[in-house]
Amino acid sequence: MRRFKLFLRKGIFYVQLLNPQTGTYLTAKSTGKVNRDEAAGVVSDWLKNGIPDKKINGKKSVEDALALQSVLANLHVLPLSTDDVQKITDILKSRHLLDSAIVTSATSSQGLIEYLTAFWDFDTSPYIKEKLLHGQKIGRMRAIDSSRTAKYWKRFFGDQKRIGEVTRSDLRDFSLWLAEYKVVSKKKPPKGAKGQQGKDFFTSSMPEKEKFLSAGTINKVMLAGTLPLKWAAYHNEIPIDPGKGLMKFSGIPKARGILTEKEAIALFEVEWKEERSKIASMLSMSTGLRAGEVLALRLCDIGTDRLYINHSWSWTDGLKCTKTGKVRVVPLLPSLREKLIKLAEANPHGKDGFIFFGLVPDKPMDTHFLLDGLKDALAKIGITEEIRAKRNIVFHSWRHYFATKMRGKLDANTVKRATGHSTETMLEHYAEHEREEDLDSLYSTADEVFGNIIPFEKRSA
Repeated sequence: MRRFKLFLRKGIFYVQLLNPQTGTYLTAKSTGKVNRDEAAGVVSDWLKNGIPDKKINGKKSVEDALALQSVLANLHVLPLSTDDVQKITDILKSRHLLDSAIVTSATSSQGLIEYLTAFWDFDTSPYIKEKLLHGQKIGRMRAIDSSRTAKYWKRFFGDQKRIGEVTRSDLRDFSLWLAEYKVVSKKKPPKGAKGQQGKDFFTSSMPEKEKFLSAGTINKVMLAGTLPLKWAAYHNEIPIDPGKGLMKFSGIPKARGILTEKEAIALFEVEWKEERSKIASMLSMSTGLRAGEVLALRLCDIGTDRLYINHSWSWTDGLKCTKTGKVRVVPLLPSLREKLIKLAEANPHGKDGFIFFGLVPDKPMDTHFLLDGLKDALAKIGITEEIRAKRNIVFHSWRHYFATKMRGKLDANTVKRATGHSTETMLEHYAEHEREEDLDSLYSTADEVFGNIIPFEKRSA
């Protein structure tokens, strides 16, 4: 078989070169000659020196032209897996011949919203399963919160966007859209307000208020989608991670307010509508415990002069490890120890249950009781709901109160160990007797700072 064949087309000789690997001919190319011998001479020169190619402003060797033709021919017929296609696109990108590509697969063609919803399903998500198997922490509440943000993604992208079609430009536009997004809500009617028209009357008649999403909220919304996209790219479900290098929004979060010492003293002198709420506030103020750590306490966690913080309570995850995953010890004032033991003994479900018991045997009291009791007591000392909200005083404010007061008396490392905040790795190398000394200083300082605030009949020896 000859290496090429010549033929006339509208009076001009064209040539087709033979590809010996495939047995087929390349696309016909004009020689620009009307004489057959001259046309054959042009072809001989091409075979020796290369074929002129306007696209590269030069010449392409016959070998390269034949090799490319073989590749293209094989791409038409070869059975290619997603991994095969990914390798091809990776080669093109490494040669800077391709910026991005959508590799068609079962996952990349899946709807974006559908993918995000499945990704944050705590019970079935491969991502969550892998994190837990590797001993990493992720709570059910985190998954629920992330799943809820899908409403913003759906409003912007709709239901037709495929996960493999999302680009960095799309994400940038989405983040800017979030920055201008206004949340509209009805102002709540006054507490205890009633009318003949009922609740619906207040809902429809109260004025609306608008506010922009905070920088923290925008970042959370973005992370709820960019993390799944990063996961998909890592597992070759999409060709690239479109969120890589995307800028975050910055902002100053609203700081939690704390009470003055005078206000704290006055607060525990008034009558609280719920004794458990009062004791919980006393405990958080004098130990720095989080609300979940307070609710998780049981009789077995009470020592002679200390509390062993082994767990935290979440209404989505139940009893779980602490936020840092570490057990810690905090000093317990004598009068509070007595109150906690009395509460545990008063538990109708048995002494082995939660100290801050609720209606159900295996669950503590509802979290909102902690703040509701605090709000009621605050109102009795002149801190109205409007003032409280403006100052941002919440139950977690006791933790800040503790840290602020103790930080003025002790070094930062000792306070960090008491509160369970993240610490440097080197702090874990302290000897046990040094930890006991820290606990002794914490105990005496807590007694000094909070002893005059928490009322008691007689301090234990």
